[in-house]
Amino acid sequence: MTTSILSRPLQIARQPVVTDEIIYVDNSILSTLACEEKTRLSYVEHWRSNKQALALDFGSCFHAAIQAYNEAIINNPNHNDNVEAAELGFIKEWQAHGGSLPINLDDTEKRSLERGIWLVKAYIARWKNEVYVNVINQQSGKPFTELGFAIYLMDWHRHGKLIPVMYVGRWDNIKRSRVDNRLYVIEIKTTSSGLSYYILQVKPNHSLTGYIHAARELFDLDIAGAVWDCTFISSRQPNLKTNDHWLQVGIDFEKDFARTETRRSQVDIDEWLLDTKMAATRF
Repeated sequence: MTTSILSRPLQIARQPVVTDEIIYVDNSILSTLACEEKTRLSYVEHWRSNKQALALDFGSCFHAAIQAYNEAIINNPNHNDNVEAAELGFIKEWQAHGGSLPINLDDTEKRSLERGIWLVKAYIARWKNEVYVNVINQQSGKPFTELGFAIYLMDWHRHGKLIPVMYVGRWDNIKRSRVDNRLYVIEIKTTSSGLSYYILQVKPNHSLTGYIHAARELFDLDIAGAVWDCTFISSRQPNLKTNDHWLQVGIDFEKDFARTETRRSQVDIDEWLLDTKMAATRF
């Protein structure tokens, strides 16, 4: 099921770098300011660790899979074909990252290609009859998935010039709830932290507040809030002695997925803007 909305043209996010004309900042930059030297080395000098971040690679693959699924179901009612599109999305992203993830489910590293594909299948099955439905971007004919944005934050005085500072980010998805018919930013997370704890990290959460504010600013529509959509990456091994299809591949169908809605008042937005401008000034 899908709905459609009209929107302004999106401003696509760029890399968070300083140019002669515009300064770009994002939540990743501003959240590292507890260690200003780390921020300088990462986002000014552009130093990168030689060690591959498997958690980031796995998350990118999972996001690519869900994006592929949401785009496939628009014109194709065949459920199996759409699941295959999601699997292919995961594999293509895995290849794009140089095949950094190990392949087998029983590998000592739990973030493996096989576990990821099974998690994608379970995620789709878990939320198959979800209350959030795709919204069509009339400019592209596709859902609002994995879209970058840039919104004006403030001006920075440098060498007698006023330089605009833009806050950038990326929405995982924007969907409409069939319960209240309002729009929600969907934030997809994969985590190895226990979901009973991780699900509580929705407020305060500057990342979510920024996404909600940006969606309201760019679309000028009724964005009710955000959905914190969490998937647990376990080290659970396949249990071949059970009749449970998902436990046979190491997935607890009920406990490994959790969602919660969170909303923001204008006071919340104003406080976020103040905090973000202060952090950007420090950067």
